[in-house]
Order: sequence, then C-alpha cells, then structure tokens
Amino acid sequence: MIDPAKLRFIAYGAKDTFTFDHPVEFELVKSYDSPAQSLEAVFPCEQAMNTELMRLLLFHGEQRLFYGLVDETCLSHTDEGRRLKIAARSVGALLLDNEAVPKLYTNVYLREIISDHLSPYGFPTVIGVDNPFFSQYQIVKGTSEWEAFSNFCRSAARGTAYLNDEGDVICTVNPPRGKTLQISNRREDAIHYASLRVVNNRYAPVSKFLIRDNNGAYSYSYTNPEASTLNIQRIRCLIPGPEYSEGTEGGWLDGRLRVRRSMLGKLVITATCPGLLEAAFGDRVDLDDGYTTRSGLFVQQVRHRLGEGGYTTTLTLLDINYV
Repeated sequence: MIDPAKLRFIAYGAKDTFTFDHPVEFELVKSYDSPAQSLEAVFPCEQAMNTELMRLLLFHGEQRLFYGLVDETCLSHTDEGRRLKIAARSVGALLLDNEAVPKLYTNVYLREIISDHLSPYGFPTVIGVDNPFFSQYQIVKGTSEWEAFSNFCRSAARGTAYLNDEGDVICTVNPPRGKTLQISNRREDAIHYASLRVVNNRYAPVSKFLIRDNNGAYSYSYTNPEASTLNIQRIRCLIPGPEYSEGTEGGWLDGRLRVRRSMLGKLVITATCPGLLEAAFGDRVDLDDGYTTRSGLFVQQVRHRLGEGGYTTTLTLLDINYV
C-alpha cells in the first residue's frame, strides 16, 4: 500500500522549485492504451505564485511515481483560502499533442516510422518488437505521432504499444503481465472494494466485417467467431488500408484485429478500493463479487485519488482474451 504521508510533489519553474507535501485533492491516472499519464493536484497556497511552472514530479519516498510537463495551473481564492491547482501529463503526451504529417509511405520498415515519429520527441528506440515491413502505409490528416507509430505495430500484428513508468516505449504481441491481486469482500486476506461496477456492453462487439476488394466490391468477409454464441448481429463495411491492399489475407487480418478491438469493450469492470494500492496496468485481478468469480482480469487503468471520500484506488478491468 502507498503511504500518503510519504507523498511529495515537486513543481519546477525556469528558476524556482516548489515542494508540496499535503494536497487538498489529487488524481493520478495511468492507462495501458495511452502513452500519457495524467496528474491533477490541488494544494493550499498562502504565498505569491508568479512563477511559470513547467514540470511536476510525484514521489513516494524515494520512488518516483510521476514525471510530467505542466499543462495548466489555476490559482483561486475562496472562503476556504487560496488554492493552487496543477494539471500535468507525462512526456508521452508530446506524442499525442503533435500531429503527424500526412504521407503515403512505400516500402517502409518500422525503424523508419520510429525515426520519423518517435525519435524527434526523445523516444529513439522501441523494446520488444522486430522490424516489420509494409509495401504501403498511409498516414492520414489528423493522425497523432503516437497513432502513426502504434497503428503500424497493430496493423503488422505486433501487438499494442505502450509506455512504462520509466518512459520506455514497448511493443509486444502479448500484453504486459505484472502481479496478481485478489479482490473480494468475503475474504479477510483479500483486498476489499468499496464499490464495484460490472458493465456488459452487448452493443460493442461487431459480428461481421464485409471487406472491399481491389475491384471495389465487398466480395469477402470476416465473421466474429463468438457472434453466434452471443446472438449478435452488427455488420460493418471495411475498406482495408493500403498496408492491407495485397490480396484477401490482409483484409482478413484487418477485420480480425477490428473484431478483437470491438470485443475488448464488451466486459468492463471498475472496482474502487479504499487506500492507495500498489497496482499498475498490466497486473491481473482475481475478483470475487459474492456471486461470480472471475480470474485473470487485465488491469487496463489505475486511478489513484484523494477526494471527499479520502484516498481511493479505482481499477478498470478487462477480459484478457481480447487485450
């Protein structure tokens, strides 16, 4: 468990440094599907604050929990006193905030994509992936630098790219695997939850993709292997990207990846637990809600929070089979 008494926030300006030990509220969010962690914190502020704050760090003792760039500061004054709110995101936010130049690549390897879209922002290497190749790969207007890279990896069936706490870019076919947490209100040795929400999104899964061939006809398809069991009928039409333009095999791969993404949102569980748990995305959870036991749920997001209800940790859990 993270000890709130050992939390230390440090904000840096161009010349000045400020240390805050006792926030009025804060929220730290880390997600598997986003390269940007976020931290918002509100502090009592009885001093002049004219410094342009640029960086924000959060430590638990000597362990760094967050390092990021300040997005916004807000100084307010009410009957409760003066308050300083700082909102920051980790350096991975640079990959979301900057737009990739639209381009159609030909005969491109992943190393060129990394050089063009990650290296300029301080991420020159990627851990865990080989060097896949596409004869064509298109980046359309409105694509972020992160999407230009991560979409390439996903389209090449290399898995989901993510950033770890050390700022390393990692891309592996299998999702990360951390420790296993036991959550149950029926066991004294398990983590107890204050609230639990289980959502079964039957509208999320796609049952079939009709796929357009090189002649413009929707001549073949990919069917969700669980469509019949779930008794769902939700058909979409798919125009494969240039990277899938050679034959039907690429179109089927595109359809299969999109079906898996649609299934990812079918079961979404959020568990809010008292205290600040030492949990990370990629951990697994064995959950007993008193009626149903689910094993090996994937921790997709961790949200540490101090609010009116005290310190809490909210975990967003997904079915590992579709991550």
